[in-house]
Amino acid sequence: MEKTIVIYDSDSMYAIRFMEYVKRRGLDFDVLVFTKEESFAEYIGLHPIEILLLGEMLSVKEEQLENISHLYILSEQPLEAEEQGNQRIFKYQSAEAILTKILTDYTKKEKVSGYNSEKNDRKVISVVSFPPGRNKLSFSWSLAYLLSERRKVLFIPMELLPIPFLTLTASSDSNLSEFIYYLKDNNSNVIDQMNPLLCCVDRLSYLSGLSHGLDLLSVTKEDIRRWLVDIRNSTDYETVVFYLGCYSEAAVEIISQSDKVLVAMEENGEDAERIKELDRQLQLLHIPTGPDRFQKLLVPDPGWEGRAITMQELKNSESWLCAMPYADHL
Repeated sequence: MEKTIVIYDSDSMYAIRFMEYVKRRGLDFDVLVFTKEESFAEYIGLHPIEILLLGEMLSVKEEQLENISHLYILSEQPLEAEEQGNQRIFKYQSAEAILTKILTDYTKKEKVSGYNSEKNDRKVISVVSFPPGRNKLSFSWSLAYLLSERRKVLFIPMELLPIPFLTLTASSDSNLSEFIYYLKDNNSNVIDQMNPLLCCVDRLSYLSGLSHGLDLLSVTKEDIRRWLVDIRNSTDYETVVFYLGCYSEAAVEIISQSDKVLVAMEENGEDAERIKELDRQLQLLHIPTGPDRFQKLLVPDPGWEGRAITMQELKNSESWLCAMPYADHL
């Protein structure tokens, strides 16, 4: 059954424009608009609603609530606090910001109530980028997003000097650094500490944000082993995608523990030489680099230097097209 996002608001121009934006995003939802009580009541009497965006001046009846999975109030004032169990969202901000907030909350709630996968079904995928590059990062975001359309995915970009990439990613401040603090505390429950720090782009969860790049370098292979054991034992994620933009003890351990390693390369001799040296060093550490686990790929340059991009730009890019066949087979 198709899931629905319903906008029920007396301002028809606002509701229609918001519906058009959501449809352009190409989400896995039907999107409907209602402005009259009679037509809304007729629809909800016959159909369940996954997500309802309700104008603040309107209301739903108690018996109608049983047919609504997630209810969000479009507030006339810039309020963020929850009232009576309903998430309130300021109506007069960008549609992009509203949708990001809704889907972040929706995805987190899905994890609490939803899918349980078999432990053996869970995968760890690494995208190796030595040195890091915006084209390699765009491939990684594309791959993680495409995978999230069919399974529960956690994306973890690990760069020493990260810069803004997607305009609609929620501000994560120093969430990854904060998580590293808990990761190094052996008394902490890793997953319980990590989940509140996650942000979402549509159905893709991600963990990013450093106060200092040296925080990444402080992570040891023992930290990574503990983290990955807990991730594999968790029912929250089917696939974890790491973007490795730095070479460190932690990165090597992630490579060692990954089910699949994609080595992103540019069309230049320096990248090829670096990958040869990576192969040599991994073999010294007795980490297998055979074609069953390791795959080298050339990534296109989308030409986005110096600016953050929108999700629509990413979906229309060569990076997206490059990632599609890998997402289909991973």
